[in-house]
Amino acid sequence: MFEQASRLKLRFSHKGNITTEDLWDLSDKDLDKIYSGLSEEKKQSEGESLINSREDKTLTLRLEIVKHIFEAKRDEAKAEKNKAIDKVRRQKILEILDKKNDDDLESKTVEQLEAMLVDA
Repeated sequence: MFEQASRLKLRFSHKGNITTEDLWDLSDKDLDKIYSGLSEEKKQSEGESLINSREDKTLTLRLEIVKHIFEAKRDEAKAEKNKAIDKVRRQKILEILDKKNDDDLESKTVEQLEAMLVDA
């Protein structure tokens, strides 16, 4: 798909013309606007002419690219959010472990603590 886009030198309408690579820098909202515009263009071109088959393939490719980038960016954002949640959870578990270790030490007798010091 991206090889075809580069060979065809596809451009997308967004504040002028942008390249396929530029799509990765856009927000979800901007990608959605581009997708909506392409979808509308596709609806208008359907059934109007028998000659537009090459344009239809290019338009379909544009739609697929925008959709793929949108979904990839969403998946990456979700993974990053899950990673942050996991990091917070791991930190909380480490804090609880420290507290439990402290509680365990505090419950030991003086003799047990002195023995631990000698062994250390």
